[in-house]
Amino acid sequence: MVSFTVIWMVVGVICILLELALPTNFVLLCLGVGCLGGGVVAFLGGPLWLQVGSALGVAVAALAVSRRLLHRQELQSREFGVMGLIGQTGWVLETVRGPLGGLVKVEGETWRAVAASTVEIAPGTMVRVTGVEGNKLVVEPVVQAS
Repeated sequence: MVSFTVIWMVVGVICILLELALPTNFVLLCLGVGCLGGGVVAFLGGPLWLQVGSALGVAVAALAVSRRLLHRQELQSREFGVMGLIGQTGWVLETVRGPLGGLVKVEGETWRAVAASTVEIAPGTMVRVTGVEGNKLVVEPVVQAS
């Protein structure tokens, strides 16, 4: 008969390998680590209720730590792609005529842009990106203090 130690360890390794194949934001990894914890208790001769409790405790603790780390990383990371341009400033290259649009240069790249209102923004005007509509940036003129 197969011991509980082997069962816990095999299930733990399977969960960890599945995490590599199916990224689940570390959920399967944490469950796998919990199962390995249950396997250690089984190896040390602990009763089944202690094995299950240890597995659950380790998995919940691992989930709590991983959530905190993922949340911290998310707060520190910068948006990439077009969404990362929101809040950035640039210059109008071709008149932006309200929703009809024009061209702007932001972060060294040329983008199609529209203005939220019906204003016309002349070439050379500094603008701030306030949003994204499809593949166009939504811009507004930057009011510069004199």
